[in-house]
Formats: sequence, structure tokens, C-alpha cells
Amino acid sequence: MPKRNQRQVQGGGRVISIDNPHIVVFSREGELETDILHKPGDRYATFGIMVADIVRHIANAFKVEEKFVWLWVDKERYKPTSPITEIHPIPRRH
Repeated sequence: MPKRNQRQVQGGGRVISIDNPHIVVFSREGELETDILHKPGDRYATFGIMVADIVRHIANAFKVEEKFVWLWVDKERYKPTSPITEIHPIPRRH
């Protein structure tokens, strides 16, 4: 059984640790900005799990089925409405 700060990848049987990751999305001067703060050793899979968790929380907050949120996620994924314009590594202390 995974510890409180861990999630188990479905079907893989592997345990991926989620230990204080941060994804911050905010608006600055009319543009959306996303900061992903991670520490050495973090994996992209960890943040993928967080995206799925966020979708479930959004569905719950708006009292809709998850599939309707995923529909909009897929629309944005296949035809982005905005480009990724800058990538800046954000160092994070342990």
C-alpha cells in the first residue's frame, strides 16, 4: 500500500513518489503562466499523475462527470489555443 504522499501507477504495479511537487498556473498581464517546480530525481510521470488528479478535482468542483473535463483537455491537447513561448528552469531546494 502506498504511503500518503505516493500514488500507484495503474496497471504497472509501480509506486511513484509524489513528494511536494508544485504546479502553479496564474495570469500575468493577460497571459497564462505555468510554473512547474521540481527537484532532481522527480519524473514527468509524477506530474502526469497530478494532471489526472487535477482533472478529477475540477470535475468534482463543477459537479460534472470526468469525461466532460477530459473532452476539453483533449481538445486543447490536440489543438492548443496558445503556444509554450518560454521555458525557464526554476531551481528548487530540497
